[in-house]
Amino acid sequence: MVPIKRELGLNPNMGLGGLQDIGGTRFVIDNTESINKAYQLLNKHSFSSFEFEKSYNYIDNPKDSGYRGYHLVYKYHSSDESGGLNIELQIRTKLQHDWAMAVETAELISKSALKASVGDKEWLAFFQLTSAIFAKMEKSVVNSRFIDYDEERLCKEYAKINASNNFWIN
Repeated sequence: MVPIKRELGLNPNMGLGGLQDIGGTRFVIDNTESINKAYQLLNKHSFSSFEFEKSYNYIDNPKDSGYRGYHLVYKYHSSDESGGLNIELQIRTKLQHDWAMAVETAELISKSALKASVGDKEWLAFFQLTSAIFAKMEKSVVNSRFIDYDEERLCKEYAKINASNNFWIN
């Protein structure tokens, strides 16, 4: 319930019906080739009680925060009060999932909405760099801010920001 309250706090006019992920599930898959296949199979596909609504491709278009993954939104059809609500299926690699879980932990520590690109600029830069390094490791698209960075430059920037903030402790 806490993530729902936090999300509604960021946009108090939305209401529960506006949440894309009032319910849902997440697939964490080992590699980008497999998540791409899963996305191609599931994208625009409806199921018996779940009608496909829309999809978001944050693999080819990472969020400014550095978030990467696929999101598929479905409308749930039921005769009870839950009918009409949206649910979301997320598909991520293990690295993308680890990044997102680390950001959620940092949000609790920093008391900010880092995934929404809100918060301390050092935390935001740290996670943007981490995401770009992970994207390079997966031979995937990096956030446009880092498009001209090679692995060495990303790692140097990462080490520099970590040294001044001690985000990562060995």
